[in-house]
Amino acid sequence: MKRCALVVVLVACGGKETASPAAPSSNVVIVPDAAPPDAPKDEIRLMTETMAAFRDNMCECTDKACAEAVQDRMMKWSTKMAEQESQHPSRKPTDAELEEMTKIGRAYGECLVKAMGQTP
Repeated sequence: MKRCALVVVLVACGGKETASPAAPSSNVVIVPDAAPPDAPKDEIRLMTETMAAFRDNMCECTDKACAEAVQDRMMKWSTKMAEQESQHPSRKPTDAELEEMTKIGRAYGECLVKAMGQTP
């Protein structure tokens, strides 16, 4: 899980201007959890789905203010995940799960660069 948090933090790290506009209401990340209430939660699956939701939100951004708002929420979430992992370690992700997270992170980064007005 520490490797997951590291992937999230590394992917989420990007250049950020000092201006901090308010988050647009259209960029709300919904944390998926389709498991039945009595089923054990798979933290890796939930993390991957949340990362995908952030990626989708970032890819919907068409300007710098939107990208910064999504980036700020992603950083807060990834920091929270890293803190939780340090307190309650969970299973390690498989190589396939790490690969999927990496693909999501790359797509997120490409959309971030595009929304910030830079060429990838």
